[in-house]
Amino acid sequence: MVLIELWHDGRLIHQMRIGDLAQNPKHLRRTASHYYWGIISGFNSSNLLEVVTVERKISINPETWEHSN
Repeated sequence: MVLIELWHDGRLIHQMRIGDLAQNPKHLRRTASHYYWGIISGFNSSNLLEVVTVERKISINPETWEHSN
């Protein structure tokens, strides 16, 4: 399942899937309608995309798609 997409000038540049963000799918939380994986917090002052999963906080560089905890 795709969770994050980056578009530029109407073209899809990159996608991140659940497996790119969740290290262990067993940690996802079952809800009434879906599995809760986390939230996308937005961009920080360093222009990194902040994502908080059920396992960890991740900072993603939208230009290189490298990420760190």
